[in-house]
Amino acid sequence: MSKNYLLTAFRHLLRHRVFSLLNIIGLTIGLAAAYLIFLYVRFERSYDNFHSKAARIYRLCCDEKTPTGVIHQGFTSAPMSIAAARAFPEIEAVVREDFQLLLVRRGALVFQEEHAAYVDSGFFEVFDFPLLKGDPLTALKAPLSVVLSESAVRKYFGKSDPMGQTLLIRDEGMAAKVTGIMKDMPENTELKADMLLSKSTTRLFRADEDKQWSYFGLWAYVLLKPNVDPHALEKKFQAIGRQFNSYGREGRIIGVMKDFNYYSLHYAISPLGMLIAPLDANLLSVQVSTTGLPGTMAAIRGVWKKILPDRPFSYYFEDEFFNRQYENDDRFGRLFIDFSMFAILISCLGLLGLASYSTLQKTKEIGIRKVLGASVAGIIRLLSGEFLRLVMLALVIAIPLVWLIMSRWLADYAYRISFPWWTAAAAGGLAMMIALLAIGFHTFRAALQNPAESLKTE
Repeated sequence: MSKNYLLTAFRHLLRHRVFSLLNIIGLTIGLAAAYLIFLYVRFERSYDNFHSKAARIYRLCCDEKTPTGVIHQGFTSAPMSIAAARAFPEIEAVVREDFQLLLVRRGALVFQEEHAAYVDSGFFEVFDFPLLKGDPLTALKAPLSVVLSESAVRKYFGKSDPMGQTLLIRDEGMAAKVTGIMKDMPENTELKADMLLSKSTTRLFRADEDKQWSYFGLWAYVLLKPNVDPHALEKKFQAIGRQFNSYGREGRIIGVMKDFNYYSLHYAISPLGMLIAPLDANLLSVQVSTTGLPGTMAAIRGVWKKILPDRPFSYYFEDEFFNRQYENDDRFGRLFIDFSMFAILISCLGLLGLASYSTLQKTKEIGIRKVLGASVAGIIRLLSGEFLRLVMLALVIAIPLVWLIMSRWLADYAYRISFPWWTAAAAGGLAMMIALLAIGFHTFRAALQNPAESLKTE
């Protein structure tokens, strides 16, 4: 029985080769596009969802009130999370992460480690980053303890076992002992680091850090106890906020400059204060000419080596750094264009197949109409009108939906384009033209066919 069904289906495919081919191609492209979209969305929604306690982990953020508005900060000061843990019994654990550009040396090897962070000792109790070697409960307790990723182990120690060995960190050359090895962190985490150092290490060079309420620069996470309502707990943080406001620093204003964007254009311009603090600077900006750039960079490197022979010379160009802020937007834009082209192609294939099937079904009707005096233009209008009505119905549904989605998406940007009415009209007109081009071949061929042949085939 099944064999007969397969033979019948195969004969049908052979009898209607073009129509079958269009359907198969359209279905293949549609399934491929849907699968790619599924993979992309799943990856974007999987960020840090692999932690077993993810539902109870929250990141602390600060809203700094100024006379002109509120500044939304993704960072906190060092004492804030500690004070919250002491004040609120609903909090089970606190983990702070302080990313640093760190000078690391081992023998003749000198690196400027860009993926280093000081973290609290409970890091591996809150987050599920597996340790290959070392005790997750004690690896980051003692000062000058360091946990390396597999990539960092290869970078600093090659194939030798790093456990118990030391790395010299910072300009002072502090000896940090390797107490653990972890798997490389996955791409879908915002905590990406190759070197984790115990947070207690910072007390050796910033003894009063836990009292510096006005210094922002740490990421802080809290692990709530089971069944705690995060919204109810959030309301209690105004008390912590008031304590923070009393720790501000005073200074004398010596100048005022025009507003400018010092973050990406995703964010609106917010207030900024610049302090004269040379000892806190960790970057040097140099304006150079693009003419003879390799020679200029070689000269700067030479001067750097004379002044700081123990620190590697690393640099980046401002335009490249600026562009990196919008890599996600560029990637999303390319994906959006690719999937849009897929959708248009699938739609055209669908229209082409439908036009082929429709003209095949109406072969006799077209022949009779031509015998009765119908013109070629009249036949084309008859056949095209049916498809254009379907396209119009699709536009009536699609345009309000697109407007709603685009409005919500653009709302996430501080600086955004408008969505004028003529864009919808232009898109509708373009859709009509694409539809006409897709069905034009079949309708034109059917309209020109000899009516005697049409009636004979029937």
